[in-house]
Amino acid sequence: MWELDRALEDDTRAASLFAWLGAAGAFTWLASIVVADSLLPITTITALGALVFGFVGWRATKHGNPREATNFVATALAVVLAVLWLFLLGSLLLRLVS
Repeated sequence: MWELDRALEDDTRAASLFAWLGAAGAFTWLASIVVADSLLPITTITALGALVFGFVGWRATKHGNPREATNFVATALAVVLAVLWLFLLGSLLLRLVS
């Protein structure tokens, strides 16, 4: 988490992390379609947020605009995506065991 915060201070690294955030949101949404349909509503909302804030943060870093609030939202979305992946992995394990 601290490394993410430090990386967001550098514009070049922040741009790649914001692009990664958008890609992680899309990948999480696609994984929820395959693994756990019941998580689709929450992953859709989170993926949409990750795509939007990933694009906004990426664009802000390219233009050099201040982005303190965007950094906070990106960190929060990264934590939410990590928690969703725990649920997705749990669903995958339950499918494999059953």
